[in-house]
Amino acid sequence: MPGIVSAVLVLMTLLLPAVSRAAPTIDCHCFRDRSFDPARPTASNDYILATSRNSMLASVYGVHKKEIVRARMSGTSALDLWIALDLARTTGQPVAMWLERRARSDSWQQAVRQQKVKTAWADRLDKDRQQLYDRIVALTLRVDDAVVRSLRADGADDRELVAALVLAPLLRETPVKLLRQVRANGGSWGARLHGAGISPTDIGSQVAVHVTREGLDRPTR
Repeated sequence: MPGIVSAVLVLMTLLLPAVSRAAPTIDCHCFRDRSFDPARPTASNDYILATSRNSMLASVYGVHKKEIVRARMSGTSALDLWIALDLARTTGQPVAMWLERRARSDSWQQAVRQQKVKTAWADRLDKDRQQLYDRIVALTLRVDDAVVRSLRADGADDRELVAALVLAPLLRETPVKLLRQVRANGGSWGARLHGAGISPTDIGSQVAVHVTREGLDRPTR
């Protein structure tokens, strides 16, 4: 599990105050296209999808987005980081500690049960990855499972699922309608944001307004 192990090392420098070793500086998230270009309408999609999820995690769990970015760039998966963040909030134990436990275990199921931790998504640990991911998304953002299922039925992948949920309040749309608008517009998330006067680089500050530790700021239908 090289991704998880390397993430532990990075997070030890970022999320544990007692660790004095400085973390390496990472200035770029490796996205060249961070603005909407009408000539290449889908070029900024990767940046928009990544920053939507990173900004949401930072807002919900009360950490700096750069820490989320650095952890992701270290090789850890979005799901592993999400689980560790949620366990840290539930138990009060450091994120790095949970990632280390995962690295030393055969699975998250084993790591969680060894610590006898109860979570609202623990019943999905023995299910497939998508079921676990979808349950954590619904619980974290406090949206109905039915909304998540509808987005999946419309073909949303992991990143699109989160983007539709966290960007919908910005655009005053339902998540399902937003996803369908993007699909109808050639798959360009940038075009939809541009039409609303939102720059991709403003997503972080915009998401912070609509996503809090209590989830989305309005019911999602």
